[in-house]
Amino acid sequence: MTALRGIIGPDMLILSPGVGTQGGSAGETIRAGASAVIVGRSLYRADDPHSVLEALRRDMGL
Repeated sequence: MTALRGIIGPDMLILSPGVGTQGGSAGETIRAGASAVIVGRSLYRADDPHSVLEALRRDMGL
């Protein structure tokens, strides 16, 4: 992600899938240069989506 951000610059949007259920870290992905993370399955398959969302927000420093 960091290399890609360096190539395309700060203005292009990078959406990163595979965060959460597939094992990626939302915080690490954002810190490495992603504009946003896609966390669909992590939320819609969760027993408690609100708790998952709060954990993702903490991981991203929000």
